[in-house]
Amino acid sequence: MENHHRLIWVDIARGIGIIFIILTHMPINRNLTAYNCSFQLGIFFFFSGYLFHISNKQKSDLGEQKCSDFKIFLISRIKGILVPYLSLSLISMIFYLFYYHVPFYSIITFKDMLSVFLFGARNTIFYNIPLWFLPTLFLVECLYYFLRKYCNKDIMILFISLLLSCFSFIWLNALYQTKVFWTWPVAIYYLIYFTIGNLARKYIKENTRISISNINGILFVLCLLLNISMYYFPDIYFSILSFQTISLHSIKLYFTALLIMLAGTYVYICISRILANKFKHIYFLEYLGQNSLIFFGLHIPVMWCIRSLFQYFDISITARFNLIGIVYAFLTILILWPISYLINKYCPWIIGKYSNNKSNNTKVLA
Repeated sequence: MENHHRLIWVDIARGIGIIFIILTHMPINRNLTAYNCSFQLGIFFFFSGYLFHISNKQKSDLGEQKCSDFKIFLISRIKGILVPYLSLSLISMIFYLFYYHVPFYSIITFKDMLSVFLFGARNTIFYNIPLWFLPTLFLVECLYYFLRKYCNKDIMILFISLLLSCFSFIWLNALYQTKVFWTWPVAIYYLIYFTIGNLARKYIKENTRISISNINGILFVLCLLLNISMYYFPDIYFSILSFQTISLHSIKLYFTALLIMLAGTYVYICISRILANKFKHIYFLEYLGQNSLIFFGLHIPVMWCIRSLFQYFDISITARFNLIGIVYAFLTILILWPISYLINKYCPWIIGKYSNNKSNNTKVLA
C-alpha cells in the first residue's frame, strides 16, 4: 500500500512536469519560458533518480541496494531509454517528411536526419528537438551506476556529483554548448539532480500524510517565492545559459541555478504530495505522469499540426497572458490522449514497455 501511495504522488508530479515541458515548446513569452525552464528538467532528473535502482531484485525498504551486473543494467537501459529514442525518432522523421513535403528519396535530408539522430545533441534534432533528453538521460544513469557501485558513502556520492556538475557548468560550458555528442557535458551537469533524487528515497517518508500544516512552512514559502520570482526576473535564468569562464561569478551562477531548480522541484513535490493525500486520485495528472514519455516525445509534431490548422482556418488568438500557448498545449494534450492509449495497448515497446518488465516504464522521464 505504501509503494502504491508513493507512485500516486510521483505520477502527479510527473504529470505537472510534462505540462510545463509541453508549454515551454509552445508560443509563450520570455517570462514564462524562463519560469518553466528554471526547474522543469530538475523535476524530471530528480524523479528519474528517485525511481532509479540497480539491484537484482526489489526490496521493500529503501536501504542499500546490491549492484547488479553492468551488462544486465546496460541492456535494461537500452530497452528503456534508447529503444524509445529510436522509435520516437523514426515516428518524428516520417512525420517531418510528410509535414514539410520532403520526398522520401531525398538523400540529403536522410543524411541530415541520420546525422542528428546519431549525434543526439541538445537543440540540434530538427525533426523533434526535445528528444535530446533521452540519450542524455542514458548517460546520466550510466554515470550514476558506476558512482553508486564504487562509492558506498552517500555523502561522497553527493560531493562527487556536485563537483562534477559544477566542473561541467563552468569548465565545459554545459548549458552554453550544444554541438556535443549526446550532450554529455549536460549529462554531467544534471548528475547532481539525479543524485539528490536517488538519495532522497531514504529520507522521504512515504507513509506520512502531507498537508500544509505539517510541511516546513517557512522553507516552502521561501522556495515558492524563489520559484515564482523566475517569472518576473527572467534575466537571472538566461544569464545561467551564457558563456562561462573560470571565475567567482560563474561559481555563483552555478549555485544560483542549483538553488532555483531545487526550489522549484521542492515546491512541486510538496504540491503533488498534498494533492495525492487530499484527493486520493487526480486521474488527469496521473495519466499524464504514467505516459509522460509519449507526451514528451510526440508533442512537437502535434503542435506543428495545430499551428498549421490555425493558420489554414485563419484562427487568431491573443498572445496576452500566454493564451495562445496555453490553448496549443491543451489541444496537444487532448490529441495525444487517445494516441497514448493506442500505443500502450498495441505497441508498448515504442516507449520501452515490455510484458516481462512492466516496472521499466516508471523510470524513463520520471
